Amino acid sequence: MKTLRFIGMALLAVVLSVNFAACSEEKDDDDDVVALLTSAAWRKDSSDDVFTFSKDGTGFWYNRLEDYRNGLKVGYSFKWTYANGVANVEIQYKHYSDGSASDYEKGYTEVWTVLSSNKTQVVFDVYSRITDEDDPEYGYVDTSIMTLTRID
Repeated sequence: MKTLRFIGMALLAVVLSVNFAACSEEKDDDDDVVALLTSAAWRKDSSDDVFTFSKDGTGFWYNRLEDYRNGLKVGYSFKWTYANGVANVEIQYKHYSDGSASDYEKGYTEVWTVLSSNKTQVVFDVYSRITDEDDPEYGYVDTSIMTLTRID
């Protein structure tokens, strides 16, 4: 009887340690993805769009690779958070042209779920819901797969 009790306690200890390890591993994965995103600039698919992510939760979406490489701030600012494999990206649509900002479009939020990542690429499942406060009838939902490739 003592042997069965000992085996039962040993199995319970193993199960509990596996559960605790799984919880801390998810946090480590989140930290790894944040470190990866903030370590470089990222080019969208095979387009000219370039994204930079800062550790303070801000970022910039350059319209052209050439502008990014020449240090010209032409594009859109955004805010982002990342937790549990999901990046919430709030595109503010504050358009910058040669350093000056203009608000000419409404902002929106996208949800980017990480499908895979390595040192050179991050693949997201992107969900966008676009609406217009001035015209409630207008709006659409868009889903797509987006690959960002490290460029520096």
